[in-house]
Amino acid sequence: MLDDPDPIVRAGGVMELPELVADPPSDLVARVVLLSDDADDEVRDAACFVLGTQWDQRDSPALRKLVLGHLEGWADDGAPDALAEAVRRLTDPAGPGDDLFAGVAELHRRRSRDEDESDVIGWWRLMDRMLDLAPHRGHEFLDGTDRHLEGDPAAGRWLREQSALASLVAATEA
Repeated sequence: MLDDPDPIVRAGGVMELPELVADPPSDLVARVVLLSDDADDEVRDAACFVLGTQWDQRDSPALRKLVLGHLEGWADDGAPDALAEAVRRLTDPAGPGDDLFAGVAELHRRRSRDEDESDVIGWWRLMDRMLDLAPHRGHEFLDGTDRHLEGDPAAGRWLREQSALASLVAATEA
């Protein structure tokens, strides 16, 4: 499928790879890296998505450059779309961003106190999108959020015992 002349078939083949190969050999990763420079936008986007989120190639500067280059094409009206922002953060070698963890921590702090969360719910939506793409990184998100709740034991307990994030982490570990 990766060599099919039809770009839709090539993109579909790329998207199926993580289901077939959880820990890809370097030659397969190299093949998908080549497809991230395909003439077709859909094939390029699929390759960047798989490399950056499914196969967790965060240590690849070449991939990071490709992802950042493709972000412009993913944006509508000058604002990054949810997929573009999620992939950008997931492929960042420095991690998903302390601002994300702080925002999600504030959401959980408010939930633990039954306070209004409407102005911080966007952080949850972004994190949720990222975890849809890379559920295996849930523990990283839970720990990063928990670090921002130090000094607030009630909110930390709520995060670890009652949050959807804790449930997701528990489900992926089971």
